[in-house]
Amino acid sequence: LVSRSARRAARTILGRWMPDRFGPGRYRSIADEYRVSDLAVEDGKVPLVWWPVAPNFGDLLSPWLIEKMTGVPAGKPRPGGPSYVSIGSVIKRALPGSLVWGTGMFGQEAESELQPDATYLAVRGPLTRARLLSHGMSCPEVYGDPALLAPLYYQPEVKKTHEIGVIVRWSERKWQKVEPGPGVRLIDFGTDKIEETIDAILSCKRVVTSA
Repeated sequence: LVSRSARRAARTILGRWMPDRFGPGRYRSIADEYRVSDLAVEDGKVPLVWWPVAPNFGDLLSPWLIEKMTGVPAGKPRPGGPSYVSIGSVIKRALPGSLVWGTGMFGQEAESELQPDATYLAVRGPLTRARLLSHGMSCPEVYGDPALLAPLYYQPEVKKTHEIGVIVRWSERKWQKVEPGPGVRLIDFGTDKIEETIDAILSCKRVVTSA
């Protein structure tokens, strides 16, 4: 019998060789089969909540993906207006009336930091849902990070130039001073250049990250 790890390794290799059959490409038709409907738009923008403090690839994926999916740019919601919350550990930034889709948390959020008047349609994983339920909030058993949909909307042809890519998160910027060895590429996540960063990730055969 073939072990689970061997099957996983085989799928990974086949996905690299034949991405449209075994890799992310086999899901690309989903973007053509489904369309966003009943979208709230204010002043020509989708009202979206995301982490605004500093440029950060993971958080800025949210407005990037929303625009890719809808064709409408994202903007900050007005006070008292409709809003969406999506990619990132930003669940405590939900507003009264927010629609929360695929958002996560750090795990230390107090009940007072969570928004009981938001609508939780999906969260990143079961731990986030468990935290919400423990505070008496309603959340369906629907999980997934919307960032997983990125390959449906952006499919560049990128040549593999490095053996290993090392993700440097915004909180790990000191690692930018490290001189990488041969075949290693440092990929800075403290950036607002979404597609350039995706290209950098795709240029590496393997990727190492702390999160």
